[in-house]
Amino acid sequence: MNKVLAALILIAILPMPHDYYWILRSLVFVGSVYFFFHDKERLNELAKWGLFISAMVYNPFLPLYLGKPIWIIINIVSGAFFAYLDKLKVKIQS
Repeated sequence: MNKVLAALILIAILPMPHDYYWILRSLVFVGSVYFFFHDKERLNELAKWGLFISAMVYNPFLPLYLGKPIWIIINIVSGAFFAYLDKLKVKIQS
């Protein structure tokens, strides 16, 4: 699931319809909250803080209105973070 979120976030770097960004915010918010509570005991502090910050930044209820260049940077960092979480989850499970 983290791979899917990472891919969807990185796709958001491209010009997309406004609805895509709203759906992306909702998916990343729900995914961040879910992974935080589902894997809380197994995650390191960096992952916990990253999920918390991700939920705040992508919150669809109180959205942040930032310029496209800032969102591109946020999307690159977020995509890398969710890819890191995927690697971390594989490492934890094995």
